[in-house]
Amino acid sequence: GADLKFDVISALNIFDRCDEPITLLDSMVQHLHPVTGLLLVSIVIPVHASVEDSLGRWREPQQELPLPLYTKPPSFEQGVLDVARMLQNLGLRVLDVAQIGR
Repeated sequence: GADLKFDVISALNIFDRCDEPITLLDSMVQHLHPVTGLLLVSIVIPVHASVEDSLGRWREPQQELPLPLYTKPPSFEQGVLDVARMLQNLGLRVLDVAQIGR
């Protein structure tokens, strides 16, 4: 139910493939324990948001992630800073950033 609170919620590589990523993020935050709750997020950088429909066609999501528009792909480091800034602007505190694989 809506009253359930969790210490950890993980969201691994879904925000760039979700039709309503801000709505999903808000819902996750609402279900985090207010004191001990952690949201573990992974996202592919650079971010290329798109959603696959039931027929296998790709389209733009209904909600856009509030990230800068680039004329060319950003560096990995700039992409990480932009995602961290986006999460902070949405009211989250970023505790750490890590790169996995390369």
